[in-house]
Amino acid sequence: MIFPIPAADAYARRALGGRACGPDYHHADRVRRNALRLREAGGGDPLVAVLAARLTVVADPELNADPEGAQRELEGFLRGLALPGDVAGHVLRILAGMSFARELSGVDPAKTVEFRVVQDADRLDALGAIGIARCFAYGGSVNQPLFEPGLPERSSMTAEEYRCGKSSSLNHFGEKLLKLRDRLNTETARRWAASRHAFLEEFRTRFLAEWDGADFPRNPASGG
Repeated sequence: MIFPIPAADAYARRALGGRACGPDYHHADRVRRNALRLREAGGGDPLVAVLAARLTVVADPELNADPEGAQRELEGFLRGLALPGDVAGHVLRILAGMSFARELSGVDPAKTVEFRVVQDADRLDALGAIGIARCFAYGGSVNQPLFEPGLPERSSMTAEEYRCGKSSSLNHFGEKLLKLRDRLNTETARRWAASRHAFLEEFRTRFLAEWDGADFPRNPASGG
């Protein structure tokens, strides 16, 4: 007998274990833990929520040289688990619809209870200290600058512009990360996100102050 959750964990380890740019195996594990906490408050099928959370980025088009092949492999893996009912299809629909780029495309997925929980669990991991670390790690992996003063934040984007347009890691705060709190589905996630969102804002303010030297002591000679 194949036990689906341990099998999904092993699959995620194989698919994500070699990554070091933010959306790695540990990201998927944090999303799983977030989803379990949110499901306690919001309900939903735990098997669907855990499988979708565990497999959240294994077939992400931005992270795979062969996105179609990665998707076929994921579908084959889920079908091979002999899951009850439409669990495999439900998981695949969650994974296909939950990304920020998908939202920018204007496609409105069917937001089941499990979809809301897993999407919120994933977006919470893009906020706060870990969200900042992931942002800069990923930016470095694609040769994106920390910050470019002459490069304005994009206030509106298509999905293609979001994926391929020129940006910086700090600009990503305004273009995506600071928008996530207001796009969360559940009240529990919004409460949880409050301090993480505030930390993002505080970090961006501090970053820009240090970039310009605005944090320089007013009286250097006296240390004051």
